[in-house]
Amino acid sequence: MFSRITPLGVVMGSLLGLYVFIFLSRITTTLTHRHNKYTILINLINLIPAGLIAYLCFTFSSKYLVYIGYLVFFGLVVDLIYLIIRLIFRKKELFILKKIYMLGIIPLSLAFCFILYGHINMANVIETNYTFETNKITNSYKICLISDTHYGTIQEKKLLDEKISYINTLNIDFLILCGDIVEEKTSKDDMREVFNKLGSVKTKYGVYYNYGNHDRQPYDDRTFSDNELANAIKLSGIRILQDEAFNIGDEIVLIGREDYSKKNRKEINELLDGVDKNKYIIVSDHQPEDTKNNSENAIDLQVSGHTHARQIWPIGLFYTMMGSYNYGNYQINNMNLVVSSGFTGWGYPIRTEKHCEYVIINIKGNK
Repeated sequence: MFSRITPLGVVMGSLLGLYVFIFLSRITTTLTHRHNKYTILINLINLIPAGLIAYLCFTFSSKYLVYIGYLVFFGLVVDLIYLIIRLIFRKKELFILKKIYMLGIIPLSLAFCFILYGHINMANVIETNYTFETNKITNSYKICLISDTHYGTIQEKKLLDEKISYINTLNIDFLILCGDIVEEKTSKDDMREVFNKLGSVKTKYGVYYNYGNHDRQPYDDRTFSDNELANAIKLSGIRILQDEAFNIGDEIVLIGREDYSKKNRKEINELLDGVDKNKYIIVSDHQPEDTKNNSENAIDLQVSGHTHARQIWPIGLFYTMMGSYNYGNYQINNMNLVVSSGFTGWGYPIRTEKHCEYVIINIKGNK
């Protein structure tokens, strides 16, 4: 779906290509002087890279959409600032400032820096820690949360190997795999490989998995079937929780949700039928949805992924301003919601919003 040319992609690509043509024409006109007799020829030549860029941006999954998107974003910001300056200093000749503006130095520099940082940031996975106290339990528990590895696509596989080796030294009680461990571009061999790796993580109580919106490859040509996926997960010693509650030890209940995109998803009150609400109840739901219902139904902690913290700046900023559960820890009534930015990104090999991470959650009992 997202790797093919779409009408909306054509419109966006065309608009980006048009701006790039104007941007290039401004630079070449400045370099070759405004009244050069070859101006028309040079502008015709500028149509070639502008048209190529438009074509490359026709699909939303194209990394060039991000590259050119940043150039256009910073270009428009600089255009606006320059216009305001010209209006303020209407009668003054701002020769140096005008030269810098016409040559596009600022947007080119900012776009380059953001893209370079985005590539470096995608290759760096950090540990994020949260600690919650509760009077429902006596003991303390250390939980590892991993979501959105999108294995075998845009990140080096060795990064997961390195982090698993380190996680094995942490003596975690259990591991939650919160969806989108694989996706449409994950091969069958890579799918089996990643679950074998994650199933080998050393825990006291085991490894638990719930589906995300990408795991079963609904958006593109498939490389493995639902049965092959489920069998690979089970053979790796991982328990699938698909709208199911499971007791972990004597004090914790873990509820793994079917993904929010599925019509046959159950209501939380159905899943709580027969569950001892005096225990500490954790919901693992790939998408940070149904949070209000969960908070009103004795859920103590919800863990989610999916958002990637919106991955590309400033998209995350806009989502946060709109009140979206974008990234981090939120308090909803008596429930904590942890939204992870994910182990990697999706679609683009660039991350300029937040970081790649796995999460360690410490639950401290004070019963």
